[in-house]
Amino acid sequence: MGIFSDRYKPKVTHQEWREKVRSALSARGFERREIDYLETLLHGHLFESSKRERGLQTDEIKAILANLKNNRRLHTLSDKQINIVEEELHKRL
Repeated sequence: MGIFSDRYKPKVTHQEWREKVRSALSARGFERREIDYLETLLHGHLFESSKRERGLQTDEIKAILANLKNNRRLHTLSDKQINIVEEELHKRL
């Protein structure tokens, strides 16, 4: 342990994703299929095998957003939508 432990880093939990972020994205115009696509991308982080590691930390959010921006041919999300996803996830950190 120590002061640099990942245990106390802020993260978005699965519960926060399901109860807060999904509904916020829906309220901001995202279609269900778009939200489901995002959840598929986040699934590995939200359900990591180690309980201590579960959830989305800041660096993981940055990597996922960069992946979305760099691989536009794989999804239908616009720049504006990606920015909204970033905003909503950071609200929960």
